[in-house]
Amino acid sequence: MTALLTTQARSDLTSVVLGNSSSIIVPQYIEIGYGPGAVSPSDESVFGPLQRISGTVGSYTTVTSGDTFKCSGTFVFDTAQPINNIGLFDVPTSAPTGTILRQVNLNDTQVVISGYNNFPNNSYPFEIQVLSEVMTVVSGNGTDTWNVIRAVNGSSLTLNPIPTMTQVVGGNGTTNGNMFFKASFLQLTLDAGSTIEFNIYLQFV
Repeated sequence: MTALLTTQARSDLTSVVLGNSSSIIVPQYIEIGYGPGAVSPSDESVFGPLQRISGTVGSYTTVTSGDTFKCSGTFVFDTAQPINNIGLFDVPTSAPTGTILRQVNLNDTQVVISGYNNFPNNSYPFEIQVLSEVMTVVSGNGTDTWNVIRAVNGSSLTLNPIPTMTQVVGGNGTTNGNMFFKASFLQLTLDAGSTIEFNIYLQFV
C-alpha cells in the first residue's frame, strides 16, 4: 500500500502552525475508486471515483494523549465492484467526471472532453486530473474544448499520448473539494451485498 498526505493537506497544516489560518475544514468524507495511476502528493482526486461517504472522525491516543486523528467509514456494495484506491476529502460531494474525446499529445494545451457540462463552465479557473497529471482549465467558453495549463500542483507532464476515453476527474475548484489523504492498494473485488470498513489514521510522532 502507498499512503500519503497530499500537497494541499501539507500546505493547510503548515498554514495553521504558522498562524496564517486558525483552522482547516475537517477532512471527514471518504471516497473509493478504481482506476490506473500511481499515487502522488500532487493528486487532487481518486482514480476512477465510485462512491463518497461521510466518515466518523475523532481524536485518539496512540502513544501520548490525543496524538492521532482517525476517520472511519463503511461502504456497502449493491453490485460487485473492484476498488484499488481511496481518498479523504473536506466536502461530501463527489468530483465531476468526463472523458477525453481527442487524443492529448505531449505539447497540447487543449483538451476536448465529453461531459463538460458537469464541470463549472464559465467559472474559470478550476483544476482537473487526467491519470496522474493535474491541469488548470483557464478557459473554454462553455464548450467541450478547454484551454489548459499542463502539469500543475507539482504533477508531472504525461509524456505518452493520452488516449480517447481516458477519464477526466474534477480537482480543486470543482465540487470535488480538497483531498487531504490518498492511498492505493492491490485490487480488491467486493461482491454484491458485501461491506468494507476503512480506518484512516494520522499520527503525530
